[in-house]
Amino acid sequence: MTLIYRLIQKEWRGFFSSAMGWLIIGTYLIASGLMLWVIDSPFNIFKFGFGHLQPYFELTPWLLMVLIPAIAMRSLSQEMQQGRIDLLLMSPLSEWQLILGKYLSMVGLITIAFLPSLIYILTIYQTSNVPEYVDTGSMLSGYLGLLVLALTFAALSLFASSSTDKPIIAFILGALICGLGYQGLAAIGLGELQFKYVLESLNRGVIPTKTLVYFILIAALFLHLSLIMVRQLKSVKITFRPFVKVVMAYLILISLSILIKGRTDFTDDRRYTLSDASIKVIEKVDQNVVIDIFLEGDNFPREFQLLRNEVIAILDEIAVMNDLISFQTINPLADPKTSSQNIESLTQRGLNPMQMEVQENGQLKRQLIFPWALASFKSETVKIKLISDNLNKDQDALATESIAQLEWAIIDGLNKLISEKTKKIAILKGNGQLPDLKIADALSGLTYFYNLAPFTLDSVATNPQATLRAIQNYDLIISADPRERFTEDEKFTLDQYFMSGGNILWMLDNADISIENLLNEQGAATALYDDYNLTDYFFSYGIRLNPQLLVDQFSAPLTLAVGQGSKTEFQTFPWPFSPLASNPNQPITAKLADIKFDFANPIELLNNHVNKTVLLETSNKSASLGLPRVINLDLISQFDTIPDSEKKYTLGVLLEGQIPSAYHMRIAPFDIPDRKNRSEKSKMVVFSDGQLIANALGRNGPLELGYDQWTGLRFGNKELFLNTVSYLLDDFDLIPLRQKTVELAFLDPEKISKNKKLWQSINIGLPLLVLFTVANLNLLARKRKYSQTVDKFVS
Repeated sequence: MTLIYRLIQKEWRGFFSSAMGWLIIGTYLIASGLMLWVIDSPFNIFKFGFGHLQPYFELTPWLLMVLIPAIAMRSLSQEMQQGRIDLLLMSPLSEWQLILGKYLSMVGLITIAFLPSLIYILTIYQTSNVPEYVDTGSMLSGYLGLLVLALTFAALSLFASSSTDKPIIAFILGALICGLGYQGLAAIGLGELQFKYVLESLNRGVIPTKTLVYFILIAALFLHLSLIMVRQLKSVKITFRPFVKVVMAYLILISLSILIKGRTDFTDDRRYTLSDASIKVIEKVDQNVVIDIFLEGDNFPREFQLLRNEVIAILDEIAVMNDLISFQTINPLADPKTSSQNIESLTQRGLNPMQMEVQENGQLKRQLIFPWALASFKSETVKIKLISDNLNKDQDALATESIAQLEWAIIDGLNKLISEKTKKIAILKGNGQLPDLKIADALSGLTYFYNLAPFTLDSVATNPQATLRAIQNYDLIISADPRERFTEDEKFTLDQYFMSGGNILWMLDNADISIENLLNEQGAATALYDDYNLTDYFFSYGIRLNPQLLVDQFSAPLTLAVGQGSKTEFQTFPWPFSPLASNPNQPITAKLADIKFDFANPIELLNNHVNKTVLLETSNKSASLGLPRVINLDLISQFDTIPDSEKKYTLGVLLEGQIPSAYHMRIAPFDIPDRKNRSEKSKMVVFSDGQLIANALGRNGPLELGYDQWTGLRFGNKELFLNTVSYLLDDFDLIPLRQKTVELAFLDPEKISKNKKLWQSINIGLPLLVLFTVANLNLLARKRKYSQTVDKFVS
């Protein structure tokens, strides 16, 4: 080791004794600083906009293709050119020690070149909007990627230097080999082995064990080849047999390294660590699944560029776990000749585009973006929405929330493809519930997982026992907006179904009023009260829908036609009878857009032993109005006069556990052989709005639930419905994925514009200042050393 250490010292003295060494590192620092901080290049960090050094990790390999061969070109070729190689081979150094010493000296020099970039991390922290969100772990992973790449480039360049006695040719050959390894292998059908592709995981914060082994083996291979080249210098006859043996041996090892498992997620928030529930779904895939990603294009806003990269990152992790799952990106707008046809085709399949503003040549332009993917399995295809439904947020928040929900969105799509329908849902009819067309969009999300069938209670009047037996074959009953009274026989049937372990989802209100009732000349209608004979039914379970209407200052707007004739236009007004609700603390409602209610009643929670969980409630800027009551559109102008009760009213509640029968200690309407007075493990959810899942109707049929075509606002009603059904049927494994959070640091434009020149000066000038200072100190040290030597010689 002492001999190797002395050789490293000699190499460093030789490198730094000439201006060329300092010039090489200085050029690297200048090029890196200008490309990252000044020039409007694809690698500009300010333009990138995120608190991360990803542009640095993408730029540096291209610079290393020049830097490392420039450092390595003199290591062996110059020794051969000047005849010093024979002296080295006759010295106590073995051939391996010679190769290792030359190699380690280069690695040390490259590490020195990397050190000034640490100042870039400080800049990222100082210019981020939330410095605490800067992902240090993924940047450490990126540095590890650069290090293993530098180790590999150094081995390749040393081999090039050992192949010729002309340093310039060694430099050119080294740069070509590094370039071929980094990106050129795709040209010969080995794209998956090229360094750029292999490094992608490390650059985003995931460290695959096989990647590290792969780079180590490549470096070891070329060091071994360099050793053979040096040994051949002692031989009169050059033979290729050792080269073939070594290459074949390492190719076998490299092939075996691909089989190595194990990945480490270095990101601070572990965003690429898939949950156990996700892994279960992935492992169930037993035939080829192809996922087409349409979130592809040029000049994307930075937030959507990041979203696209994160989609690919999550799918990479999924594909690693199951090689039957593959994906590809498709730009539907790439070819102007077919773009219109592609837009029409995707829109017909329900993949509606978004219009985003992008800046191009200093001008704002509108661009279509398809935030969708299609997963295909056997003959089935499932849409995967890659963007959050909460489009009411700013783009930074929208990107963050969308990235947090990517795992859920993709795994949920896979689950839809492979799930077997084993559970049955009864859609209750016969009591004035919403017609099929009004709930078509909501139910469309259930058809992938469950068998749906309409069910009426009409036969209770003639054969109640058979009706009860028939409905007990279902796992869940859904009743949406009943408008006809339930008989005692019907209520007892539902009660005994519930007592037997069945689950029920109620969406109902006691106010007989709708927006359509107000669209008359007076702009008014009377909201009547009707409990549909269900008050005692719910009372037994511990809740009551009070005969009141809720108004809330935090509400959805109402769009009305204003004016007459050709001067008619649509305007939006605040409408207190459409309260908006959200609850980030419950798995069913977490990460959903605001839920829109219309003419809702407050749910009163009664004091009994039933386990009740509030799912949704109004804001504290709400109030209740008694029924019956005249509702007038004039309330729009009185929006600010709503009394502020500082009270929140319950809009949705979950009942679960052992619940007493509504007919306990009462005479049953009909006899059954096994009457139950307490429920088994049953669950019931009640929302106090019958129209909660009602979709609008267009010319071509049902419209998308939760989307307001007049305002462009999106509400989370459909997702709430699907989550609730999943919970009631114990298919809730994936829903907690919606609660996953990521913390993204964005660069603060205000901080940047305020001190942009300062940060540019620091990131370019400070590394050069340090380099200049060290170079001068080295020069002074050398002068002092040689002056002392001259003085001794003279004396």
